Order: sequence, then structure tokens, then C-alpha cells
Amino acid sequence: MEAFYHGLTLPILNPAYLLLLGSVGLYLGQQNSTDNLKLSLLLFGSLILCLFIGQRLDWGERAGALLTPALLLGLLTAGDAALPGIIRILLTVLCGAILGGSLAGAMRNEFEAVGILGSLVGMAVLFYYPMLLAEWLRKREWERIAIRILGSWLAASSLLTLAFIVRSKITL
Repeated sequence: MEAFYHGLTLPILNPAYLLLLGSVGLYLGQQNSTDNLKLSLLLFGSLILCLFIGQRLDWGERAGALLTPALLLGLLTAGDAALPGIIRILLTVLCGAILGGSLAGAMRNEFEAVGILGSLVGMAVLFYYPMLLAEWLRKREWERIAIRILGSWLAASSLLTLAFIVRSKITL
């Protein structure tokens, strides 16, 4: 049972996972799309596929790879940009692949089915809550502005976290 809780807290306590899942969920929920269920299944399908492929490869945990699409999606949410459907599909699959590969690198030593299940539950919570919040808040104009403000906060937090990571790699 300890592996489940370790897997559950991994995406919640890691800001890179938190920011990417929140950005993807908020952006997809902001769009007036009936395809959100299909897109969420694509996200988790590519995540699981790349999780198992990443176990065979030596990808490692890459926070920068997680934060770059989080920054992009935060900016798209803040700008209320509506991308064409195929671009949304590709972006969702790419985010799922990055999440799966990074999770495989993070859980390399503890590759247990229960831990992976815990991580998937944690990621589902972090993805679906912002998506449902954005879907619920897109009725009135001031609510749409609140979604855009949350998107700008996610973009700023992603940029700040990315800057901290880059700063820690630079030696003076």
C-alpha cells in the first residue's frame, strides 16, 4: 500500500507535473468542445503507452520537458486562443507522452503496478478538476476572465519554476 501512496503523491508534490496537468485541464475545459472526453482518453492513453515505452528507454525525469508545454498551454489559456481540433489533439497527445516518459523516469526504481495506479489516480485528479472547473466557469464573461487569470498564473508559475531549474544548473 505504501507504493500506491508514493505514486499518488508523486504528481501532486512535484510542481512540474502539477503545472502541466493543470494547464492541460484548464485549456481543454476552456474550449467550447464536445471532444474533451476523447481528448482526455487520448492524454491518458499516450501517457500509459509512453510510461511503458519509457521503462525500456533511459529517458529520466525531465522537469524542463514538463514545464515547456505547461508554459505554452498557460499562455494559450490566458490569451483565450482557440486552436484547430487537430492541433489540440496533437498537443494533448504530446503532453501525455511527455508525462508518461517523465513518470517512467521518476519511477524507474519503483516500477510497481500499485505505484503506477496511484500516479494515474493522482494525475487524473490534477487533470480533471481544472478541466471541470473551466467548463463550469465559462458561462459568463467575468467567469471566462477568471479562467484566463488562472491560465496566466499557470504560465507565470511554469516560467518561474523553469527559471529556477535553469538557474540551479548554472554554476558561477
